[in-house]
Amino acid sequence: LGALAVTLVVSAFLTTAIVARLRERQALLATTSARLAELEARKSRFMRVAAHQLRGPLSAIHSLLAVAAKNYEAMSEEKRLDFIRRAESRTRLMLDLLADLLALSRLRDARDQKPERDLVAFDDVLGRIAALFSTQAEEKQQTFETRLEAGGAQIYAEPEKLRDVLTNLISNAVKYTPEGGRVTVASRADDNGIVCEVADTGIGIPLEDQQHLFEEFFRASNAREFAREGTGLGLSIVREIVQAHDGQIKVESRPGHGTRFTVTFPLAVCELPKR
Repeated sequence: LGALAVTLVVSAFLTTAIVARLRERQALLATTSARLAELEARKSRFMRVAAHQLRGPLSAIHSLLAVAAKNYEAMSEEKRLDFIRRAESRTRLMLDLLADLLALSRLRDARDQKPERDLVAFDDVLGRIAALFSTQAEEKQQTFETRLEAGGAQIYAEPEKLRDVLTNLISNAVKYTPEGGRVTVASRADDNGIVCEVADTGIGIPLEDQQHLFEEFFRASNAREFAREGTGLGLSIVREIVQAHDGQIKVESRPGHGTRFTVTFPLAVCELPKR
């Protein structure tokens, strides 16, 4: 009877433990299933929006070529050139969109990988990128100010990806700032890491649009009115790269008063040689 009692107690204990484990597994499976369903829904949405974005330029190119082919003999040389230029512009927009789609897809595929990174002096890269856009800003009669105060501070980064981030932020600042405005590019190093700020006195971003700013294909309402061309993928790519480098990005903006993007990267920690 004693042995039977012990056996029953042990059996009850094991049964309870097994049931608890099964419940944990069931909850884990439910969570995983929900995540997979969410990812599938996001993927489907991404494909729908991408197809829609590509359809617009393709439809415009088709219409332009169809009209030109039908009325080619009756059209003047100037009119023909106008149709060709418009078709070329739509083609360029579609190529830009495809390039950004491929770049974003590669970044997401590489999320679980650990690419080789180099030790990069941040101010050296930022200075070269800023110099490229200073001439463009001068052509728009903008004041372009550069303040590189990170000194020799370094980060571990993929140089090409880092250049993509800085190029996108500075080019947007110049693009969405009217003539006579100001663009400021600054860097500094503090306890939190290397901080880079790209500020402008441009059109700004409406408050209701700021929460969607880093979503795929999103462009602020006033940005679409100010500049028609744009894929809406640039800032999605920027955020993906920044997060892959363990960094953070935030935006502050007021319509009509400009925008400030702040990017923070962790400082490179170099191990001292052992004695």
